[in-house]
Formats: sequence, C-alpha cells, structure tokens
Amino acid sequence: MSLSVTSNTVGWSLLFSGIVFILSFIFLALMFSTRKGAWGPLNDVTYVIALLLIVPFLIGFSYDPESSNPMAAIIAVAPGITGIVMIAVTQMRLVFKTIEFELNLRQGAFGSGLLGAGFILIHLINLNMAIIPAGLNWLGLMSGFLMAMGIPTGLFYGKEELEMTTGKLDWKKTSKLAIAVVLATFIGQIGLITWVFMLGIGIING
Repeated sequence: MSLSVTSNTVGWSLLFSGIVFILSFIFLALMFSTRKGAWGPLNDVTYVIALLLIVPFLIGFSYDPESSNPMAAIIAVAPGITGIVMIAVTQMRLVFKTIEFELNLRQGAFGSGLLGAGFILIHLINLNMAIIPAGLNWLGLMSGFLMAMGIPTGLFYGKEELEMTTGKLDWKKTSKLAIAVVLATFIGQIGLITWVFMLGIGIING
C-alpha cells in the first residue's frame, strides 16, 4: 500500500468512521424502539459524520502516486464524494426540518447509490493497483454493488422504502424486485461499516 492511502490519519479516520456508524445505528434503534423524536437528529448527525470520515481515504486514493492512471482514480472517487455530500445535505435539512421525510429518504438512497458506484469503480481499479488487500477489495466491491441499488431505490422505489422504514409495507403485495432493491441498499450499509473498520485497523497496524 502507498503512504498516501495508508497514513495513520486515514487509518484512524476510517476506524472512527466505523465507531460513529455504530453509534448512528444505536440511535436509529432507540428512535424506533422508544418512539422518541430526540434520537432521530442524533442518528442523522452521526451518520453524516461517519460518512465524512471516509473522505480522507477517498482523497488519498485519488492522489495515490502508485496509480498508473491518476485520472481514472479521480473519476472513480468523484461519485463517492458527490454521494456523501448529497447525503450530508439532505440529512442536515431533515435535522432542521426543511425537507419532507419521504424526499429525504429518496435523496439519501440516491446519495448512497452514488457512493456505492464510486466504491465499485475504486475497487475495480484496485484489482490492478493492489492498494487495498484482496479480501477487503472484494468486500468493498460487494458493498458497492449493494449500495448502488440506492440509485433505483431513490428513482423508482421511494414509496416502498418509506413503507419499509415506517413498518407499513405489505410484503405480500409489494413487488419482489422493489423489496430486493431496497433491502440491498440497507444491507450494503452493513458491508460498508465492516469495510471501514477492517481497512482502518489494517492501515493502523501497517
């Protein structure tokens, strides 16, 4: 691995991202279990922080000196950063109550899809660069494909995502394709959390 991608700053940033992701999911669970609105903003803010902590890795990857095609690396990183910015904006708008929850879900899903698309490109490029260990590279690819399902979720299945999130989905009558796409978007987040933890620890341990 190159120094630009494996610096301690990037490693700790990824590790903290994983920790904050866990906090975000705890706040989400508390929100649904207690039905108290105070947990919602904490979930939104911590989720944004967790995503922003991935940005140092993306920047490091785009400037990696070992890359044989720097422009391809920059193009690969662009949708990921765009997706993170999109999610950050829509989540903070939700915190300040300037956007409807359904639209927030659609925009958040689409942003997650862009981040997934960026992950796909990054890890495909890494097959030749070997910056990320092979096992984590395949995990990143798989997570990217799952998260990329956020694009069709945001464009076509926002209603199903809203109903699934609020517990009102009729699983028997809803399109199986819609269910699979929305669930893939959610499952991709689990892969992302595992990836940031494992890569962060790997970088720190050198």
